Amino acid sequence: VEGEDANGFMAGHAYMVNILADSTPPVIAYTLNGAAPGSDPTAWYTSDVALAWSVTDPESSISSMTGCVDESLNTDTSGTTRSCTASSAGGSGSLATVSIRRDATKPTITASEASTANGNNGWYRGDASVSFACNDNLSGVASCPAAQTLSAEGSAVSSTAQTATDVAGNVSAASNIVTVKIDKTAPTLAPSVPSPLLRGQSYSASPNASDATSGVASQSCGALDTSSLGSKSTTCSATDNAGNSITVPLNYTVTTTCANDGYKGTQLSWCVQICESGLTGQALDNWIHRWFRQFHNYPYCVAPQQTLGLLH
Repeated sequence: VEGEDANGFMAGHAYMVNILADSTPPVIAYTLNGAAPGSDPTAWYTSDVALAWSVTDPESSISSMTGCVDESLNTDTSGTTRSCTASSAGGSGSLATVSIRRDATKPTITASEASTANGNNGWYRGDASVSFACNDNLSGVASCPAAQTLSAEGSAVSSTAQTATDVAGNVSAASNIVTVKIDKTAPTLAPSVPSPLLRGQSYSASPNASDATSGVASQSCGALDTSSLGSKSTTCSATDNAGNSITVPLNYTVTTTCANDGYKGTQLSWCVQICESGLTGQALDNWIHRWFRQFHNYPYCVAPQQTLGLLH
């Protein structure tokens, strides 16, 4: 029988009521797209970084979101933080935070002489050293090359260009080139004297210096003593433009001739026979005997001991 019961419901009918519940907070995720972060969340990005948020709740709709803004980070930063907060109907609020570091700027590197030229005129007389100064204002320098040693000789010995790397992985432009002058080798000497060197005459020795790198700055030889006959010596020296120097001995022999010793007339003729004609043996002895009988001494080339027993 149809009719209302005491509660006002129609008698003879059934009713269903659906009750919805949400006890799970929203799920917040983010993605970062940029150069070389790898899987390390603390890594430095070396390009623009695209940040995208994803907020989902499988049980109810999102009722509110704060800070969940997709964006592209295009400026360098040592660390910037972005957050996203979301709530759903019946659920509790949820918070996600991401920190981003970006360094897209290359480090710098500068080469300079680490040593001071120890020779003359800006030349090194030994190895030169070139050092490198590296700088990075954000992520910091990860690697900077060690000093270079320049050891080759020449008027334009150059360093090798190098690069630096920062912690983010950026590589610098090539460093500047440092050029130095190196000459470690003393000049060479090939001294010479006129020939013959006659007794009592004035002569000069020639040092004949040469230097293939910095060039000869000065060269000289000592005086030649011709006051007497025989073997003698002096020295020759040279210095190059780098300051390397050398000194070597120079041996020479002083001789003479009949004419140089002032013989004239018969003495000159007889002196030539004895000293310069190449006579030997009895023929030479005869001329020496004749000379002594006539002039009572000996020509320049005959020593008294040569005639012992000859004139008796």
